[in-house]
Amino acid sequence: MHKKSNSVIHCPGGGDGVSREMHRMREFGQSPERLGMNRKLPVILLFYSIALSACAGFFGQAPDQGLSGGKPLTAFEKQRVECQTRLGRVEGISIEQSPEYIRITFRCDSLFDRNSERIMPPAHGLDELADILKAHPETEIKVDAHTDCILSEEDNMVLSEMRAASVKEALMAGGVDASRITARGWGESKPAASNATDAGRLANRRVCITLIRSPS
Repeated sequence: MHKKSNSVIHCPGGGDGVSREMHRMREFGQSPERLGMNRKLPVILLFYSIALSACAGFFGQAPDQGLSGGKPLTAFEKQRVECQTRLGRVEGISIEQSPEYIRITFRCDSLFDRNSERIMPPAHGLDELADILKAHPETEIKVDAHTDCILSEEDNMVLSEMRAASVKEALMAGGVDASRITARGWGESKPAASNATDAGRLANRRVCITLIRSPS
């Protein structure tokens, strides 16, 4: 009896189509697995090309468009982005935002001499803020100055009023129309933190500039 062979003889000119193809690949030094990978390569490259195009479209959108790339930003939204970009990393400044207002809080120790209304040069963000406000003349501006409780209540009220007036004058010197600005001092009447600690008193010595969205 002849034993049945499990091997397949691959002949260049005969045998089934699969055997001929495998023989041809081996003649040219290619394994079936490698050839299969080569056939998949164009598909992989196409996938990455589409992905890169999508990323480029997202990150390359115009700055005056929303994240969806469709609806443009409103004037107030643009102003909010500018404040965060130009003032967000300035030491002594914090920014609070809502749909209706932007509140920029300046730490008084970064703006004024101790117990003084005189603004120390450089103006630590006031010049940049004035530039932003000039570009958005529709915004109403409120300046509110606050103190800690170290001085007398009367002296703190006078000091806060003078500091609010100094900030208003600095914005006007930067080109902002005076009719847009309301300035007021509150003394120690509206603390942001406890006056029992140095950190609390530091937080209470502040000037808040609130930009109010136009009702239109």
